[in-house]
Amino acid sequence: MKKNILIISLFVAFQVFSQDLTTGTISLYDPFNVTVKFDMDTSLNSVTMTLVGPSDRYLAVAPGVSGGNGMGSSGDDVIVYNSNGLQDRNMTGSLNPPTLDATNNWTVTSNTVSNSVRTVIATRAINSPDSKDFDFPTSTGSFPLLYAIGHDLTFNQHYARGPRMATVSTLGISQKMLSSFTITPNPAERFVSINLPSSLENARLEIYNILGKKIVDKDISNLNKVMDVISWDSGFYLLKLTADGKSATKQLIKN
Repeated sequence: MKKNILIISLFVAFQVFSQDLTTGTISLYDPFNVTVKFDMDTSLNSVTMTLVGPSDRYLAVAPGVSGGNGMGSSGDDVIVYNSNGLQDRNMTGSLNPPTLDATNNWTVTSNTVSNSVRTVIATRAINSPDSKDFDFPTSTGSFPLLYAIGHDLTFNQHYARGPRMATVSTLGISQKMLSSFTITPNPAERFVSINLPSSLENARLEIYNILGKKIVDKDISNLNKVMDVISWDSGFYLLKLTADGKSATKQLIKN
């Protein structure tokens, strides 16, 4: 039972659900190095936002809102980091500050400050249940956005604002594609073959035993994918495959 628990714990720890679509880093306000990036994982219906700027000023970004809309139309989405943290808001269609949404659908996963620069990382569903939230794209293309930066952390009159355009592109191999690698035979006795997805030429392979000790760490390809495992102890092993900054794991049984 303890061995099975350890295997499950390791398996969960190694799941890295990387994105397959991204806007890349968008420069919002050069004098203060304010940037934003949106990464979309369509298989998980998840978008990750990385917002960077001075730690002593509020930062706001309104995805899907074009520059010609001024302060935006009533109900337009806007995401604000201020003295109260990250807030989900919507435009009023007037000169009044955007109002708080009934529910904040963003979850902050990281909020760090280094050398007076704040980096906020937050996640949300691509298609939010809130009609006032922007639905992020699930394919390549582009969408407009507005930004604003404050005089300080208090969410009031902006110091600078303006329009930008986000271009969505792919991030190479997707998480789903990487996870399609196969292990044959499984269970194995003498030889085991790691078969990479057809579109992947090579990857990094790590293998861990039941105690969590790494016993293999090497590059493999579909031309060099067979291993002799006859000397391994019988039991469970975790195989972790990494490529393009993404990882996927599967379990191997050695008889």
